[in-house]
Amino acid sequence: MNMNRLVSIRWKLTLYAIGFSLLMFAAALCGIIIFYKLDFRLLWWIEKKNIPVVVILGAAVVLFGAITGWAYGNTLKKRMGRLLESITLFERGNFSHRLQMREGEDDEVGLMAQRLNEMAGHIQLQVASLQKLSTEKAEMGEQLKKSAIVEER
Repeated sequence: MNMNRLVSIRWKLTLYAIGFSLLMFAAALCGIIIFYKLDFRLLWWIEKKNIPVVVILGAAVVLFGAITGWAYGNTLKKRMGRLLESITLFERGNFSHRLQMREGEDDEVGLMAQRLNEMAGHIQLQVASLQKLSTEKAEMGEQLKKSAIVEER
């Protein structure tokens, strides 16, 4: 399975956070301009080291959005990676493996992990039951052979 697909979750959330941050910045800037009845050109001319303050604030907002989006996306990527790893183990027949739930992971991803653990438990019980039945069948076959040999004698 291709693990690189999970990488895009991190970057998509980063882009969404940057977009949301810029949208909120633009809304706040428009609110300030309307509330104080300012001219945007006036805000553009306020400079710090020959850079308009509006540009500096915009860059700070983009940086904040990128950091928060990347951090949350990275956390989500790691959690999804743990889910994928467990699914791979279940695929290979290791139904004794359980996903460890951490505190605060009671969202949708945590619910998926809980359901996977329950599913693995059910499958593990079914496999044990089938193994027991198979063993009993083999024992009955041996007993049948022995009784057939005894009858022939």
